[in-house]
Amino acid sequence: NGYDSDNSLLAFQTGLDYQTKNSFNYITLHSHSYDREYSSPGELDIYESDAYVLRAEHKKLSDGPFIYGLGFEYKYDIATFTNNGSYNSTLDGDYNNIGLYANFGYDLDKWATTLHVRTDDNNLIGDNDSYKFGIIRKDIIPNLDVKLNQSKGFKNPSLYEMFGADNYGYTGNLNLTAENSLLNELTFDYTLDRNKYSITVFRNEISNLIEYSYPTYENNNTDTLDQSGIELSYAYSGEKNNFNIWATSLSSEKTNNSAQLRRPENSLGFNFERVVTKDWSYYANYTFTGEHFDIHNSNYSTIVMPETHILDIGFT
Repeated sequence: NGYDSDNSLLAFQTGLDYQTKNSFNYITLHSHSYDREYSSPGELDIYESDAYVLRAEHKKLSDGPFIYGLGFEYKYDIATFTNNGSYNSTLDGDYNNIGLYANFGYDLDKWATTLHVRTDDNNLIGDNDSYKFGIIRKDIIPNLDVKLNQSKGFKNPSLYEMFGADNYGYTGNLNLTAENSLLNELTFDYTLDRNKYSITVFRNEISNLIEYSYPTYENNNTDTLDQSGIELSYAYSGEKNNFNIWATSLSSEKTNNSAQLRRPENSLGFNFERVVTKDWSYYANYTFTGEHFDIHNSNYSTIVMPETHILDIGFT
């Protein structure tokens, strides 16, 4: 049909590790380059993206109830692309990010608590802080653990949202700031022999939403996005058979009662593995994704996408 594609991905990673009786230290340098070309009659699309990451961390290994870790991360992203044809779209931009983080954990009898804190400085977007705090109560009754987590996060705008452009008038917005989120989770885990049953209820609130409003993306400071739901799962770990099944029910709406795009209300799946010998096994993985709202690719109206079923069977 005259459609061709050529993709190449190159990755490189190196590092140094140093371990003592009570600590583990490492420094890692990673880079990858992803180039893609798509051609069809009258069309030629070229995408190029590169990322470079330098990461270092010091961890105190567990020789008592208290552990901690301290780390540093630098990341540089650059991307370009050009769509040539009836639709012309371009991108040429880059930004870098410096992150500092610390992790703490304390385990005492049937209680455990963790705290992860991080601060990031992006040269275009500015400073953002995040954290995750968790408490675990083991054996609140025999074999039942209770977990409570709260986390504050953010999502920086993409390079396309800041630097992109097309021949229909779209242009990127360099004044965008990060979206913010606050997530609360409550989990019950019941373990019996090789079986584990879990139920999690959660609620996530996202503010400062990045949304498209012709001719650019803008931060929505009026509406918030409320996500809430429940997830059920069961897992079995045997000597030769491993199986887990899960199901999620999600509600994701803005405060103006409009549904979020690409967020199906229902999803479920299972993973099964049978170990035949020490050298090989076979598996089956299944995922169901329910109906959800999306944007039509030509007239940009809101449409309902059908449910999907994916089954993957193989051996390793």
